[in-house]
Amino acid sequence: MKREVGEPIRSFNGGIVGNWQQQRWTRRRRTESDSRPRCGIRCAAIVLAVLVALCGCRKQETRFDIYSTGDRDNPELFTEFFEPGAFSISGLNNWRIVFEMPEVMIQVEEPTAEGQSDGAAGEPTVRNVPMAQYVQIEVFWQPLPGTTYAESSQINASIVYCLVTASDAISYEGAGFVYFSQSRDGETIEGRIESATLVPVRRAGSPRDIFGPCRLNAEFTAEKDAARVVSVVRRLQKLLGRPAPASRVPLIQP
Repeated sequence: MKREVGEPIRSFNGGIVGNWQQQRWTRRRRTESDSRPRCGIRCAAIVLAVLVALCGCRKQETRFDIYSTGDRDNPELFTEFFEPGAFSISGLNNWRIVFEMPEVMIQVEEPTAEGQSDGAAGEPTVRNVPMAQYVQIEVFWQPLPGTTYAESSQINASIVYCLVTASDAISYEGAGFVYFSQSRDGETIEGRIESATLVPVRRAGSPRDIFGPCRLNAEFTAEKDAARVVSVVRRLQKLLGRPAPASRVPLIQP
């Protein structure tokens, strides 16, 4: 989805998290009157080594971008940042990855019923509600470098994104392509989610459908923690029951 320069990125916990900014690069021509000393090969090598070290130390953030496609004429981008998730590996070598965000207060617009005194008929009212968010990913196979042909249009994982507001909950479920790399000690992973398509499937109470049919991309980190994975999975099952089989999740039409 093409976005205009300077257009804000929406965050569904109630704020603007950034803007697309146009980068302008200029090339400076060196003249004979330029008296600044040139940096030698040794100096350049030191600078390069420092930059490589800094890049290597940078920890990947966990960011989810959700493109709401319910209104084709006016699609919206929602962005959220999570703390590092948790993962576990089953005996069948399937990977389960979860993310959770504790409750935060958000503002929700609701239409005012005719005859109520707190607003004109048809005009929305705004109320503050607590929202928690959960993500559950099941990875069934991984591409092997040099062995498995893989591209982002393939599917190797099921994905559930759940929003919980007060006593209401809604899940967005579907499938996508997930790939990641594991640290040498096996305790952490870093990866991405590509080409995931989700639709609202399960509901509890009367939740507001914020996303509708949507597409999801993400980059993430997660730590090995089987107990935390079990805790999040049980919490989702208590709220909404078990996930729907993949064959029952409708596809987003192009």
